[in-house]
Amino acid sequence: MNLRTLVVHSVFWLFLLVSPMAFALQAPGLDFEFGYQPADPMLPDSYAEAYPELLRDLKAYLDWDTTKKALTQEMDEQIKLTRKIKKYKERKALQKQLREDKKKMIADFPERKKRLWSAIIYHAEKALQDNSSDPYLLMLIARLYYPVRDQDYKDPQPPVVEAIPGPRPVFEEETKEEKAVEKTEEDELAAYKTPLIEKEETPEVETAEVTAPAEKKPEYVKNMLRIRDAVAEVLEKHQDFPNHAEAVSMLAQLYSELKQTREKAQMWDDYVRLHPDSPVIAEILFRLAYTHFHSPQSFDHFTQAAIFFEKAAAKYEVGTLWHCRSLYMLAWSRYLSRDFNEQAKKSFVEVYNAAKNMSEETPELEAMKKEALVQVKHIIDTNERASKISFE
Repeated sequence: MNLRTLVVHSVFWLFLLVSPMAFALQAPGLDFEFGYQPADPMLPDSYAEAYPELLRDLKAYLDWDTTKKALTQEMDEQIKLTRKIKKYKERKALQKQLREDKKKMIADFPERKKRLWSAIIYHAEKALQDNSSDPYLLMLIARLYYPVRDQDYKDPQPPVVEAIPGPRPVFEEETKEEKAVEKTEEDELAAYKTPLIEKEETPEVETAEVTAPAEKKPEYVKNMLRIRDAVAEVLEKHQDFPNHAEAVSMLAQLYSELKQTREKAQMWDDYVRLHPDSPVIAEILFRLAYTHFHSPQSFDHFTQAAIFFEKAAAKYEVGTLWHCRSLYMLAWSRYLSRDFNEQAKKSFVEVYNAAKNMSEETPELEAMKKEALVQVKHIIDTNERASKISFE
């Protein structure tokens, strides 16, 4: 073999080594977002006897949208009924006052919901002091903090009891025989200007001391750490918790936002090992593989991704979209791994056939078929060029 042939061979094999990396910059063409939405903060009905205040505030929190609508409609009805007042000035004065009351009431809606939120956290934290570890209470806290995870930490405050009054006094319709009873403007306003929310006097309650987590890394906010600690405790101490899969998904989402990729991968791996028969095992396997694919944990991370994508494809029902996605990512993992061989080509053929056999055609499935054909041709052409050079 002369020097020229040696140089040609070296350049070509270097191309084969680098080509998967070059394709990795543009491939795969499809990306799969994993959104997460926590379940509503709930507790079992059996907790009502032990924690009546907690359940009361939790119910008010969950029913808040209905309550807002009812209060607003009741105020609108009061304003409408003022039309029955005969005296013009009194009618206008009362209408103006009621509209101001309504405006203030609506402006206070966000704060009232925050007070309910704080009261629930307060009750739950206090209950955890009496029960060293309760998965339902921990998940309740995590679900409540999750929507405000990127905000500053706020210590839960003792609850303020806000009684929602019944219907306010209404104006009775006057018959033709009845005469309007004249009242001074001051008396009229005093009769109907009742407070919208009556605060009951409650004994002073000592605020439970809430200690922020020990870590003080600048990229973390305390709410995220509170969620992380609560969910991690559920996963560590309560393996038989019914909503274990939700806890894993929440913590994984949190790890992603905190850029803790290694911890996320380890958590997925632990779940697969401890819960092989979980009803969501296919999704967990896909997420674990996806983490390995996009976040290198080792030099052979594509090979690791391929292992778990293959397991995910075996768990998903054939003919479903996620089965196709698993095959698609499996093909790309094999293509980009060091095992650049016939396995990758066979996988892309499987992707094409799976996408073709789906009952409904979508842009995503069309993209899968197109990519599969392109990659099969690329692998065949590359292998043919390698064969020609090897015989020179």
